[in-house]
Amino acid sequence: MRWYRRDPVPAYREWLEILDRSWSEVREVLLDRSEEGKRLRQTDPFCGVLAPHERWRIYKEFAANEARGS
Repeated sequence: MRWYRRDPVPAYREWLEILDRSWSEVREVLLDRSEEGKRLRQTDPFCGVLAPHERWRIYKEFAANEARGS
């Protein structure tokens, strides 16, 4: 909520509403491959939560899973 008070942009309001949903609904948003899903992920409020090396590890794991068709 602190990030929203600091910079109350509409995308943050949108994420606040998403995060009020059940975990399964939040998960669907996070995994949505549509243009809407991509748009939401590009404006997510979590960009500073993980260290760069943690993000790269996740990216690499995701790419490996995509290559395997998982």
